Amino acid sequence: MNLKKKTRGQLIVLSGPSGVGKSTVISELLSERENIYFSVSFTTRQPRVGEEDGVNYNFVSREQFESMISGGELLEYAEYVHNYYGTSLRLIEEKLSAGTDVLLDIEVQGAAKVRAKCPDAVFIFIIPPSFEELSRRLHRRATDAEEVIQGRLQKAREECKQIPNYDYLVVNDGSRDRTAAICREHGFNLLNLPVNLGLAGCFQAGMKYAWEKGYRYAIQFDGDGQHRPEFIKTMREKMDEGYDIVIGSRFVTEKKDWSFRMLGSRIIGAAIRLTTGAHIKDPTSGMRLFNRKMIGEFALNLNYGPEPDTISFLIHQEARVAEVQVTIDDRTAGESYLKPVTAVKYMVRMLLSILVIQNFRKRQQDAKTKG
Repeated sequence: MNLKKKTRGQLIVLSGPSGVGKSTVISELLSERENIYFSVSFTTRQPRVGEEDGVNYNFVSREQFESMISGGELLEYAEYVHNYYGTSLRLIEEKLSAGTDVLLDIEVQGAAKVRAKCPDAVFIFIIPPSFEELSRRLHRRATDAEEVIQGRLQKAREECKQIPNYDYLVVNDGSRDRTAAICREHGFNLLNLPVNLGLAGCFQAGMKYAWEKGYRYAIQFDGDGQHRPEFIKTMREKMDEGYDIVIGSRFVTEKKDWSFRMLGSRIIGAAIRLTTGAHIKDPTSGMRLFNRKMIGEFALNLNYGPEPDTISFLIHQEARVAEVQVTIDDRTAGESYLKPVTAVKYMVRMLLSILVIQNFRKRQQDAKTKG
């Protein structure tokens, strides 16, 4: 095999709130990749315990940093919690020109400046598992005053609003299988979260990204081998007939069995039919295709996950829903979170939501209009 050495390196920008685990991701990436350079940023903040000048950061005074700004020596810079952070333009260009990939760990302000100057760069954002967990991590550090920690948490909320501006959000959502190894083997960008973010959080982040990028379709698709990608084309063709949501159903032309799980699906389907008039044969299917209109609903107006009660709510909002027959296989990896006890709780929660709570549920846009 004749491999040509690339003439220019790839610029990779990594962002995420303080305490989210960027240092861990960077350390693992550097240990597995040879031709990659981690750019050490300049900062005016004081070193933390164990940090080394020139290794973790290049620590400079505020006067020195402002001199670098006026001299045009920085690719980007930003002020974060009363401290400057910036990247050397000369050093980055030298590495890229030599064919070396360059990894930057910078805040969203700085990333926006890099995006404007380097449109070919790859931008990756690490999501915190939850703001509660982020708060615990920042307090466990015991390096900042409470006022500083609260400032970082507020900043984290603002930073997460910028997720749609990033190119890759590959989330290993706390799984214990070979997800991380497989992504690395195939060269995928991987954000390896130590704590499960949950279905709703990951789904909404994806919908916001799809909305900002102008996608016409977005599909909810399990990664455990149950769903077959060859049915996506059929689902899209059905959607193009004028539907807003298309469900990959096991029971359009085939009958449900009488297992306990299918009994729950029948009951949930009956509740949807009772309250909306819509006959959804497989309301618990996790294979769903959404059009541009629905992407916008989840990205801008709804703060809910893609569960049967949300589908019921959207039908109330005049969304058109169709089903197409698909084959859903036994999972090839992982296990269902719906055990007997949790399955009962899930069914009860869905029924209460569909039969009662839907009458009080509002879109964020409607709430703002009435407020």
